[in-house]
Amino acid sequence: MEATPVVHSAEQVRSRHMKLFLQCVEAQEPATRDVLLAALPRDDLALVREASTIAWLPAAVNGRATEVVWSALGPKNRELFFLRLGIALLDSSLLNTLVASAVRLFGVEPGRILRWTPKAWTQVYRDSTRITVFDIEPQSLRIRYESLPRVLVRSTGWMESVALSTSALFNVTGRTGAGTVESSDVGERSMVHCFRWQAQRD
Repeated sequence: MEATPVVHSAEQVRSRHMKLFLQCVEAQEPATRDVLLAALPRDDLALVREASTIAWLPAAVNGRATEVVWSALGPKNRELFFLRLGIALLDSSLLNTLVASAVRLFGVEPGRILRWTPKAWTQVYRDSTRITVFDIEPQSLRIRYESLPRVLVRSTGWMESVALSTSALFNVTGRTGAGTVESSDVGERSMVHCFRWQAQRD
């Protein structure tokens, strides 16, 4: 399954996504919150806070914020951070209608819902990314991302964060599962995520 890329003059991220990101930062315990807020670029913070929820912001804002969180938090805490961000994103006006439509059509089967990743991507990012869902098995599949934004693909933390946030979908399906970065190529601006989940219990 492949999404046809739409080429834009700039690589951008939806302001709503970054506002949710900032809310997750501000929800941290006070000491951690203060460290993160101090490390985030002031201009980026002002841009996110002042923008309307439907505005498009430079994708670099997303990259810088992700690097701050990824560098400042330990492995378990950053995993929880991006999982919670993914849950917030699925519940938000950006994706809740899409998720509801997928569940209505496919039920809570993870593989079928994950095949709508290309649709979800275009709600959050405006770029020329091409997404292919492949190696589809009863309890696993892979997603290949190609032509990713240059300002994002340079960040290992960002690539990991996408897999973690996408794994929030397992909360919707009620299955135990996870996504991981299986491979990446900065020069080719590509990455492959592998998602695995448990079978439904009778």
